[in-house]
Amino acid sequence: MTSTVSRNISQAITLWSPPRCLSTVFERAMITRSDTHVFHEPFGETFYYGEESGSKRYASQPRVPATYQSISILMRDTVNSAVKPVVFTKDISYFIEGRINETTVPASTTHTFIMRDPRAAIRSLYSKSCIDNEKTKWTYFDPKEAGFKQLHDIFTYVRDKLKQKPIVIDAGDLIANPEGILRSYCTAVNLPYDACMLSWDPGPVPEWGPIELREPGWHDDAIQSSGFHKDKAKHSNVSLASVDDSRFDNEELRTVIEEAAGFYADMYALRLVPTTV
Repeated sequence: MTSTVSRNISQAITLWSPPRCLSTVFERAMITRSDTHVFHEPFGETFYYGEESGSKRYASQPRVPATYQSISILMRDTVNSAVKPVVFTKDISYFIEGRINETTVPASTTHTFIMRDPRAAIRSLYSKSCIDNEKTKWTYFDPKEAGFKQLHDIFTYVRDKLKQKPIVIDAGDLIANPEGILRSYCTAVNLPYDACMLSWDPGPVPEWGPIELREPGWHDDAIQSSGFHKDKAKHSNVSLASVDDSRFDNEELRTVIEEAAGFYADMYALRLVPTTV
């Protein structure tokens, strides 16, 4: 199925997310669409590896010439070239902290959001940073990388400055009813629903490039996935959210989760509900 969007210019859609909120699995669903060109976390190039870097995570890695302006121009030129009817970008909220403006959040783009119960999302991030970190090689937890405040900042900018109606997905709803949420999302962004979005072949994703060589361990579940499977309890909002594990019992983590909870609740009230088929 192809989009009904004019081929004179592509329709631009961005999905903003904190880490560990199933945004990459959602991205895999969009990759299945034949009418869609996908960008995977383009502002991460600048945030972690560019001269304008906002992080010391990969300070020992070679710098790249990417800037926020050059990344924005690349995406704009791709939209203008209309290589496909839809250009979909998935990016992480904290990559543009302090830089929420027309360059990073253009009015010509439909901005959408996905999130997850912060108890589950932030504990998962903490685990990949400090516990299950053999592959990621991360050695510390940075509260700024939780991403919920920055997500809410983008949400507020889109709602109040750009006057766009917020389009918010909760990951728990997505796993509970993939087809219903995907149908609602497609309606909200003016795309035809395509059943191909429900499943795909597991394995490496060409659109991501050599990401597993440079940032291993973060996309294992998404690479191995073949759809939105309800039996994967670790993806639900209640798995890591309710786990009783002393490894997550520290004041810093509790504080970050508590702060994120307010931002999550504010957006949760406006989340998409599944379309009844």
